[in-house]
Amino acid sequence: MGLTVPDFDVAIIGAGSGGLACATALSERGRRVVLFEARGLGGTCVQRGCVPKKIMHRLAERAPQAVDEALGWKHDASTLNFARFAAALDAYVEQAAKSQAESLHEAGVELVTGRAQWVGAGRVRVDDRTFRADEVVLAAGAIPHRPEAIEGIELASTSEDLLSLQTLPRRWVVLGAGYIGVESASMLAALGCEVVVATHGAVLSDFDPALQSFAADALASRGVRVLTDVTIEAVAETTHGLRVRLSSEEELSCDRVLAALGRRPSVRGVVASEVDIETDDGGAIVIDPETFETSVESVYAIGDIANRRPLTPVARAEGLALAEYLVTGARGDVSLRWVPSAIFALPPMGTVGLTEPEAAATLDEYTVSARCFAPLETAGQDEPPHHEKALVKWVLDGDGRAVGCHLAGPAAAEVIQAVGWAMRSGLDPRQALQPHLRIHPSTTEELAALF
Repeated sequence: MGLTVPDFDVAIIGAGSGGLACATALSERGRRVVLFEARGLGGTCVQRGCVPKKIMHRLAERAPQAVDEALGWKHDASTLNFARFAAALDAYVEQAAKSQAESLHEAGVELVTGRAQWVGAGRVRVDDRTFRADEVVLAAGAIPHRPEAIEGIELASTSEDLLSLQTLPRRWVVLGAGYIGVESASMLAALGCEVVVATHGAVLSDFDPALQSFAADALASRGVRVLTDVTIEAVAETTHGLRVRLSSEEELSCDRVLAALGRRPSVRGVVASEVDIETDDGGAIVIDPETFETSVESVYAIGDIANRRPLTPVARAEGLALAEYLVTGARGDVSLRWVPSAIFALPPMGTVGLTEPEAAATLDEYTVSARCFAPLETAGQDEPPHHEKALVKWVLDGDGRAVGCHLAGPAAAEVIQAVGWAMRSGLDPRQALQPHLRIHPSTTEELAALF
């Protein structure tokens, strides 16, 4: 028999973006809330994802560029003290988690550290303690995927390992070319590493074809070798590091293998084996998109563990909407139509709305305007490498309204957010942007110059 602790109104498993937002909003409105976390406050975003990745991206962004020497500078990349960077990164993440702990305390949320598991009937177990609550919220996110079909895949590192390095290995093989693989390969190459990317499909296969081509060319221009349409068969140890065997019969030698093969919802560790809950083919928990309720009454799921969009802002919005529903009964409205997202490669990329293939499949009529160009920042080079170029692409419906926008280049991640706001309001860029006075010279003026 485990120790039973006082009852709560709501028990939330997972203190990532969704769980934190939900817990704080509920507690501030008078609900008794207990929040469980096993791996550090802030979840993947703060501890192992968005935050450390953005800081590492900034480090890579500051690495010497070809244009620097063309403009008169001479840099020595060997002066990088990666151990100092790693210490600064750890300190930042630790401070961010500490700040969140203080916010939870001020809001009156009961925080329990430990591996929690929902065991049914409003009960959550942590070690020998059982917590009871009227409602249970599953917000434990997702974890990197290591496909068991790849022999020796346990030898591979993940993006979480990459962001906690204390030293920087020089030779890498990146398995997968989704946004995590592209970001990682881009940063590692900028920091002077030898990088090979191997993927069974195209680079950024879920994104617009213009970004796919741009990303592949940008990686190649940094010296990254990109192998598409290959299957990774095995990873093995050697006397000098690791070896990757591909379906093409080629073998790649390296110091580290990075498995960037997607993420899987953390259902298995959070839901007890004796409890039934509906999941989709990808293993995510199926929810009602307006109430976030699962197939089990009074059990809810938000964020990456559910079958929605695995992005931090979506998880936070769902957490707030669920809190509102639990307090007032008002159904949530977290629309996924205009969700902007960024790829923090070098250069960064941003996207919102429909890709060109999606427009072709869903619209009776559409048009596309696109341009790849060299920004003024690359002045001094006869032909800038592709990773120093920029891309602008609009997808318009038959009435001229923007239904998709895809960018690459300086500040693309910042710009796409404002573009998404405008698109949500029915932006017609030919009428709204073309006559607008623009900042010159700037990369973003090309958003209007296309028309």
